Amino acid sequence: MKKLLYIFLTVLIVGCSGEDGGNNSNNNSNNSNNVDYFFEVEFGGVINRVQGNTSNTNSWSVKNRCYTGIAPQWATSLSISDITDVSYISGQTMNLFLILDDAQLGSNTGVLGKFFGNYIDDYLISIGSYPSTGTNFKENGTGDTGVITNILVTDLGTQPTSTNTGLDYGETLKATYEGVLYFLSLDTGYYDIPAPIRIEFNAVRVN
Repeated sequence: MKKLLYIFLTVLIVGCSGEDGGNNSNNNSNNSNNVDYFFEVEFGGVINRVQGNTSNTNSWSVKNRCYTGIAPQWATSLSISDITDVSYISGQTMNLFLILDDAQLGSNTGVLGKFFGNYIDDYLISIGSYPSTGTNFKENGTGDTGVITNILVTDLGTQPTSTNTGLDYGETLKATYEGVLYFLSLDTGYYDIPAPIRIEFNAVRVN
């Protein structure tokens, strides 16, 4: 935890110019503070998208988060909290926190530890479920609550390296997921309300 805190305090004092990333970006720019990132979460008829470059530290680490920490576990934070920030592309305020069980290339299993936002709550209520707690669903209506499978990881990324001017960021963690989550029904008490979701991200590795 102290290591992660040190990394964030270090990156907050570093800044320079950069370019926005794209949905199909190869993210091969590995110069100091010059790594493209993005995420896209489609849920409830809304496409939430953020993209930018690590040259703007406050954007990806604080305002509209898009980063992955691997200690003590592979955890990715994706959020929109400031729609006026340069990294904002589309969507509404939301927060998603995904933990991969044992990250590896190919298919992975994980847990949506957090998945909420005002529009998400409104949508779930409109289809007869409860406001989101991040775990009040079962993938395909079966299994454990909050667990999703077949998360496709195409690049594990590389950790940043320290320099005398700050940090050189490596490759981003790249992953996609598409499935149907079945939310708990107010009427039946069962996980029988389907809602499709699509997640895609190239997240900055912070350790």
